[in-house]
Amino acid sequence: MDRKHRPEVATTADLLGLVGTNLGWSEPFALSQNEISVFARLTRDEQWIHLDPDRARADGPYGGTVAHGFLVLDHAPWVLRQLLNLDAVRFGVNYGLNRTRFPSPVRTDTELRGTARIDSVQEVGDGVSRVAVAYEFRSADSTKPHCVAEMLHQFSF
Repeated sequence: MDRKHRPEVATTADLLGLVGTNLGWSEPFALSQNEISVFARLTRDEQWIHLDPDRARADGPYGGTVAHGFLVLDHAPWVLRQLLNLDAVRFGVNYGLNRTRFPSPVRTDTELRGTARIDSVQEVGDGVSRVAVAYEFRSADSTKPHCVAEMLHQFSF
């Protein structure tokens, strides 16, 4: 992806002009066993399906360890920054989620890409905009997406 040609967002009007626009695909990324293990410890979700490659290979339904769905979803802000030039935003926060699904597991070291579409923009006052962004994470390893979600971000200009 050519990061030089990302749409620039400096105002709420810029965001409104992008409603309904598919922003493209992120650079590929993969989640290593180390990253999955660190996330498991941080979130206290230390199920063997995430942490024990031998047991996951022998007893698990996926042939190996898998990433947490929320670890995949946590890459949404990174995807958005890859697809939009947000340098003029004073700060942004994750405001919440409207819909989230994890239709297929992500095996350790699977190469993923994320895409985003601006669904709606709401001015909430004092130079702050709430933006609903639809995300999808896919890999060549699955016919189904790994994660689909509508995340709400709040940007201050």
